[in-house]
Amino acid sequence: MKKLPVPKGQRLKDITAFCMLGATNKQIAEFLEVSTKTFERWLESEPKVRKAVMEGKDFADAKVSQALYERAIGAESWDEKPVSLGEGQYVVVKLKKKAPPDTLAATKWLFNRRPTQWRDRSESLNLNVEATLDLTDILGEYARRHGPEAAKAIAEHHGYAGVVIDGESVLVKPDES
Repeated sequence: MKKLPVPKGQRLKDITAFCMLGATNKQIAEFLEVSTKTFERWLESEPKVRKAVMEGKDFADAKVSQALYERAIGAESWDEKPVSLGEGQYVVVKLKKKAPPDTLAATKWLFNRRPTQWRDRSESLNLNVEATLDLTDILGEYARRHGPEAAKAIAEHHGYAGVVIDGESVLVKPDES
């Protein structure tokens, strides 16, 4: 089997340029007219090929990162728009545009930049939170449905002393009076 020449010189610059444009290893291999396996073998064994790829991919990653950041915070841009002055005359007006911040982009940015603080948590958290129900509302509804005496009996059963008048409960814990 014939050993293919390892890229050097201009071919290394081409590899870097392709990576700057976001090319995959498979696309670079096709450009170099070698198999993906051969190209990946070069990545492992040839420091200059690896460096060319990393320089290009680092550049592309930085551009995407910057674009994501700008999208997350709300990017500003300038547009030029021709405005007619009449009689075939135009003037170019610059318009400043501001895109609103994008929460999805901000979340993606934070997930990647601060994974321990912002990772997508699928595990359940036990916060030991106690739910407090407003017993007066519950007993008021109970009194409307079953009468004030029934509501009073329930309140007393749960350690509250109180009366229910016209669907409104007035409750006091016995030790608080």
